[in-house]
Amino acid sequence: MKTPKEEYAVYPSLSVPARYGYDLHTKSKDEPIVVVCGIEEPKIHLVPSELQEFARQINEAITHDLGLESGTCEVEYRGLTASVDFYAEYESSIGGSHDDGSVERYAEYTGDRVYVRVVYDQYGREYPDYAIILEKQLN
Repeated sequence: MKTPKEEYAVYPSLSVPARYGYDLHTKSKDEPIVVVCGIEEPKIHLVPSELQEFARQINEAITHDLGLESGTCEVEYRGLTASVDFYAEYESSIGGSHDDGSVERYAEYTGDRVYVRVVYDQYGREYPDYAIILEKQLN
């Protein structure tokens, strides 16, 4: 019979069972260390081309899932999830006049703003550098 997979989010400031056999004092006090069955799980690293693909998928989600309307969406890519807020900006404009003296009002799309709130992995570890890079690529 297989034993269930054990997962722990361990912070260096807390005590860690000795059976894991490595020194956690060299880690940052704020950075969570994820231990799965006694083996430390490394953080996910993306190269620039992967970050560009991640940004492309976020842009596609905004276009297709949100329909360019303001809202929030989550996009997953290579084990990371980005929580994104999209703000569409419209300006009220007045159109052509009619014979009866009335005019038409319509909303004219003037731009948008993308805010990447957080990028995190399955263990809840945040990747603030990736959030900044993605936000710059999307705006």
